[in-house]
Amino acid sequence: MKKICFLILLSLAFSSARAYHIAGGDLSTRYLGPNTFEVTLTLYRDCSNPIGAQFDPDITLGIFGRYDNTLIDTVHMNLTSSNPLNYSGPGCISPPSVCMEIGKYIDTVNLPNLDGGYYMVWERCCRNSTIINLTFPDQAGMTFYCSIPNPAINNSSPVFTSAPLPYVCANAFFRLPFSATDSDGDSLVYQFVSPYDGGHTSATSPNPFSPSGADQFPEPLPYSNTNWQPPYSLANICGNTQPLVINSETGLAEGATDNVGIYAMAVSVWEYRNGVFIGEVRREIEITAIECSGNASPALSPNVSDKDYEIYTGDSLCFNINASDANGDSLFLNYYGEVFQNTALTTIQAPYAISYDTLGQGSINTTFCWYTSCDQARDSAYHVTYEISDNGCPIPLTSIGKFRILVKPSPIVAKPNLLCMQTLSDSSIRIYLGEDPTIMPRYFRYFTLYRSVNGGAYQAINTFSDPNNVVFDDSTAQQNNVNDYCYYITGTNSCGIEGPASDTLCSVTIEKKIVDIISVSVSDHDRITIKWKDFPDGVFSTYHLMRKKNEAGSIYEEFATLTNYSKMEYTDDEVYTNESSYCYKIYITDYCKNDQPESEEQCSILLTGSSSPFEHNLKWNNYINWKQNVNSYTIERAAINEGEQLSDKYVNLGSDTLRTDNDLPLNDGIFGYRIRAKENGGGNDGESYSNIIELTQNPILYAPNAFSPNGDNDNETWGVERAFVKDYSIDLYNRWGQLIFQSTNTLDRWDGTYKGTEVPQGVYFYKMRFTGYNDRKVFEKLGSITVVR
Repeated sequence: MKKICFLILLSLAFSSARAYHIAGGDLSTRYLGPNTFEVTLTLYRDCSNPIGAQFDPDITLGIFGRYDNTLIDTVHMNLTSSNPLNYSGPGCISPPSVCMEIGKYIDTVNLPNLDGGYYMVWERCCRNSTIINLTFPDQAGMTFYCSIPNPAINNSSPVFTSAPLPYVCANAFFRLPFSATDSDGDSLVYQFVSPYDGGHTSATSPNPFSPSGADQFPEPLPYSNTNWQPPYSLANICGNTQPLVINSETGLAEGATDNVGIYAMAVSVWEYRNGVFIGEVRREIEITAIECSGNASPALSPNVSDKDYEIYTGDSLCFNINASDANGDSLFLNYYGEVFQNTALTTIQAPYAISYDTLGQGSINTTFCWYTSCDQARDSAYHVTYEISDNGCPIPLTSIGKFRILVKPSPIVAKPNLLCMQTLSDSSIRIYLGEDPTIMPRYFRYFTLYRSVNGGAYQAINTFSDPNNVVFDDSTAQQNNVNDYCYYITGTNSCGIEGPASDTLCSVTIEKKIVDIISVSVSDHDRITIKWKDFPDGVFSTYHLMRKKNEAGSIYEEFATLTNYSKMEYTDDEVYTNESSYCYKIYITDYCKNDQPESEEQCSILLTGSSSPFEHNLKWNNYINWKQNVNSYTIERAAINEGEQLSDKYVNLGSDTLRTDNDLPLNDGIFGYRIRAKENGGGNDGESYSNIIELTQNPILYAPNAFSPNGDNDNETWGVERAFVKDYSIDLYNRWGQLIFQSTNTLDRWDGTYKGTEVPQGVYFYKMRFTGYNDRKVFEKLGSITVVR
C-alpha cells in the first residue's frame, strides 16, 4: 500500500511540473539555401508562479502538406535559449504580479519542392486559468502555426520585430506592437483572429513526449477556435470602453481594457507577393491588465478628442492644444497626420499644417494651424493625431487625441437671377440682377457679364467683384433698338471655378416672362386657391391677379396686386363657389417696370346636381388649359348622416362631365359630392377640386296589406320596408280601436299575436309617422292590413 501511495504522489508531482502556463508565442522560417530553412519557435512563459516548471527542454514539430494535410515530417527541436523579459518604465520596478520569460527553439529542416507549400504546427496545454475573455481557459491549449509557400520560390516568412508587452494598465489607453519584417520585401496584412485551441485535459501534453515516452504529434487542419467568454468576442477582445483594433498595414494595435485581468488574443500576418497570398504567421499572446494606482493617464484638451471639423478651401483652422498630468509627471507631446510636411503619412502638397512637439512637467501646450488651398478639397476627412505621454510608474501612460478635418470645395456661385433690362439710351443698356443672400463674400471672386451681338458668339465684356452689385451697365451697345444685344451673367468663386450661367436677356428678341398657372381649385366654401410654378423673378416683380365669372359676357378685372410676394399661391375669398365657376389670369410687371404678357386662363370647377327617387344626377364644367389636358375626373361622395369623409366613389371617368349616381345607401338621406380633376402626365401635375354640394332623398316607407301567420313558414310576420328614413313610429289597432302592436324600429315585425295570443283573422289598422334627413317635416301614413289564417 505504501508503494502505491508513493507512485500516486510521484505521478501528481510529475503532472504538476509539466502543466506550466504558456503566455504565447509564434513560429517563423528563414530561407538558408535551396530547400533549406531555419525554423524558430518563440515561446513566452508566465513565470509569476514560482513553483511553475521551466520551458520544455525539447519539442516535436509537425510539418504538413498545405493542399492535402498529409503529415510530411516531424522535427525534434531543443531549447536554445531562455531569458526573462523586463518591461518596466524608466526608473520603475516591474510589478511583482507580472513575470514573463522568452524561450527559443531553433533547428534546420530540408523541404522538397511541393505545390501549395507546407504548414508547421505545435500544440501545448495549458492556458492560464485566470484568463477572463475565454471560457474554461485552463482546459484549452495553444496551437502555434505558420504556413510557407513552395520552397522553390526561396521565401522567408515574416518575423515579429518585438516581444509582446506582458502587462498594461487597466482602463487606460495602450499600444501593442505586432509589426513584423519580411526580408523578401513582401506585402504584409495584419488582423486579429480567434486563438486556435490546442491540447485539452484529456491529453494534457499532446506534444512533446507523453509520460509513457511515446511521441504524440499535432493533428492537421482544420483547428478549432477557442470560445470567447461573453461579452468578449473577436470584435471586443478587451472590452467596449475603447475596443482593441489593429492597423492592417502596420500591425500596431490600440485600445484599452475594461477590467483588471488576463486577456488572450491572436494576430495573423498574411504575406503577399505581387498581390498573391503565399504564407501566414500567427502570434498568440496573453496580456495582464493591472491596477496602476500610482499613475493616472495624462489628459488632452477636448478640441482634439474625437472631434470633427468642417471647413471650405481657403479657410484656416487654428486652435491651441493643452495637456496636463494630475501626478505632475514629465509630459511629452507629439503629433502626426497626413496634413503635416515630410512625414510618412503626408498625402498633400503645400500649404501644410503647422504644429510643434513640446515637453514639460505637469502642464504643456502647443498650437495647430492650417491654411488650406483650393486643391486640398476632397470627399473624405483628413486625420490628425496628438499623443501625450508621461514618465510615470509602473509604466508610462499615453493618451490619444484624434480629430478629423473635412475640407469641402469652395461653394459654387449659384445661377444668377437675371431680372430684366432697360434701354438707357441708343448706346447704353442697364441689366438688373436679383440679390442672392446665399453668396458668402469670402468664397466669391467676381461676376462676369457676357454679351452677344446679333446672334454672334458670346464674349466676356466686364467683371464685377462686389457680390451685392445688382446693376450692370453696358455703355457700348450702339444702336440697340436695331442691333440685338443679348446678355447673361456667371459668378466665379474664390477658387476660380465659374458657376452656372443665368438666363439670357436680349434687347430686341426679348424673352417674355409668362406666369405658368398650375391649378385653380376650390379650397374651402367660397374660397378658391390659385397655384403657379416657381417664378425666380417673382419676389422682384409685381403680380397682377385677374378674375371673371365663367359665363358669357363676363370680363376680367384685377382683384389683387402682390409686391415682394414669395409664395407660389394665392387664395381668393371674394367668390361664391356654389353659384359660379371663376376664371383667372396672372401677369407680372418686372423689376424694370415692363408689363409681361398674361398667363393662360384657368377656371374653377362648378359642380351642380339634382335628385330623383333613388338617384342623383351630377354635372360640372370641363377644366381647361392644362398643358397636358385633363387625364380623368373622380367623383368623391360621403354619406353625411353617417359622418363619412369624402372618398372616391367613381374614378377614371375620362373627360365625361355628367354622371348619375344610382348606388345610394338606403340608411342615409343626405349625400355630399365633390369632383377632383387630374392633369395628364408631362405637365405640372395639376389637380383641381370643385365645390361641395349636398343632395337629399325624400323618405320612403312601404307596408304590405296582408300576411298569413298560420304556421306554414310562409309570410309569417308583417313589417315595413324603408329607404332614407330617419325617425319612425307605428301604432296598430284592431277594429274596436284597441292598440295591439307598437314600435319605433323599422326592423321590428308583428307576428299576429297580442299578449302572446293569436289575434283572429280580419282587418287591422295602422298609423305611421316618419321623417327624412333633409328637414324636420313629419310624414304620416294610414292604412290597413288583413290577417289571413
